Amino acid sequence: MSKKIFFILAYILLFSSLLSAEMSFNYIFIDYERTMQLLGETEGKSLNYHTYSSDLHFDKVEYGPWKDVVIKDSIQETPSISISILSPEIWTSWNSTTAWGGNDGSLWQGKGFNSVLSGGFEINNPNFSIRLYPEIWGAQNLDIDIIDTASSSGYGDYWTVFDNLQRYGDEFYYDFSWGQSDLRLYWDSFTIGFSTESIILGPGQVTNIILSNNAGGFPHFDMGTSEKINIAYLGDFEFRAIWGFLEESEFFDEDSSNDYGLISGTYLAWSPFFWDNFTIGFNHQYYKPLSEWDSWDLVRGIPFLDRSNLPGDTKDMMMSIPFNWIFPTVGFEFYGEWARNDNFGNFEDLYKSPEHTQAFTIGINQVIKQWGDKIIQLSLELSTIEQERTYEIRAAGPWYRHSWAGWTQGYTNNGQLLGASIGPGSNSQWGKLSWIKPEGQISIFMQRIAFDKDYFYQIASFEDMYYFTEFNCGVENLLFFNKFDLYSALIYTFDYNYNYVDKNDKYNLHIEIGAKYHF
Repeated sequence: MSKKIFFILAYILLFSSLLSAEMSFNYIFIDYERTMQLLGETEGKSLNYHTYSSDLHFDKVEYGPWKDVVIKDSIQETPSISISILSPEIWTSWNSTTAWGGNDGSLWQGKGFNSVLSGGFEINNPNFSIRLYPEIWGAQNLDIDIIDTASSSGYGDYWTVFDNLQRYGDEFYYDFSWGQSDLRLYWDSFTIGFSTESIILGPGQVTNIILSNNAGGFPHFDMGTSEKINIAYLGDFEFRAIWGFLEESEFFDEDSSNDYGLISGTYLAWSPFFWDNFTIGFNHQYYKPLSEWDSWDLVRGIPFLDRSNLPGDTKDMMMSIPFNWIFPTVGFEFYGEWARNDNFGNFEDLYKSPEHTQAFTIGINQVIKQWGDKIIQLSLELSTIEQERTYEIRAAGPWYRHSWAGWTQGYTNNGQLLGASIGPGSNSQWGKLSWIKPEGQISIFMQRIAFDKDYFYQIASFEDMYYFTEFNCGVENLLFFNKFDLYSALIYTFDYNYNYVDKNDKYNLHIEIGAKYHF
């Protein structure tokens, strides 16, 4: 037994790794499903709307190098009902110098040690499902340099009054979340449910613009298709609508009247019958303070129903058009998401200035070699969320924060962005090379991030400021070992002109270890 423990620890330390700091084995298996789609092993169940329910609907992997790897432990299986244990997971990370992490759900990773523990159970019937999948997390939260701000109790955004926290106070911090819990009814391919699942929209791998798993899931009611449905002579369709609640962090302000926000959205996707393996979608997002709620907000998530766009209003709207095109014969995928912040007044406005408040992500996946049950895959992704020059002649608030008026909490839940982890005004270039094999996966990656150029370009002429840019690189390892799934990460980050201060360069070492036990 001692030799096995030594082997496990040595393997983790030798091949420390990263998988986009996702801090969950669920997202590792979702990424694997995507690779299998590249190879034509599966068509996938979801087109654009990705959650635990929609993407991980089976107890074990059914194809490819990881065939028969367990995802959840079934303890009873009958034609009418199944009961599964959602195997407990624990993840721990450590940052040497700065706060670093993203796409990690409710967890916020500060300087020092950070941990998250999750587990639960699931009951499934052809007509309903119940899943309790909570998590608890904590951050040592050692002292770091943050940019001075007069808002959000001194810990929030440095530019505007915006609940995008730089730090969760100045003491050890912990919190409880219901995680990927879900109550759901089914009728054929239609579903309604109440959930706290994280929602990921679009095909992005590290930068999903409208909704991502950068923040914890928010409580919401949803209805729509439970999977893509085929309509004769048209192709495959997917539809989902949601209504939910956002909560501000305890470090934003002391005004209890603005503690909660309303969020609603409509998400559509279509895979035409005449265009094999191509999908295009449309996402529309609406949010405002819950205190400003009125009955029309029940339908304002419907695209184009509300085209008003007045300075100082409390609501905000965003939209995006995601697409992806898979070529299974050569293991290649080309994908992207074009988005626009705030609403356009009419189609003439859209025609004249389509680039106004735009953002986009574009990327590729390529299986460059496959032999036997081993796969080598290359992934590249470029993203930008910077404002276009149209802001010089017309109003254009930065992404995710409703300018300097309206609802000041912004597009956040408990102090973290619901959209892209790189944040507003930023751009990113990311690449990863992965080796997938029956024993697990090893990858190397690198990324460059230029932070908040919108802030820099508007403030630099008045302040002594310099470009704030990060380079990070790392390797990853995932190992299936008896009843354990083991993960580790070693990431080096270099921040050039940290917090926009000349020659204030920071070097950070980020280490992650994760383990999942199967009963």
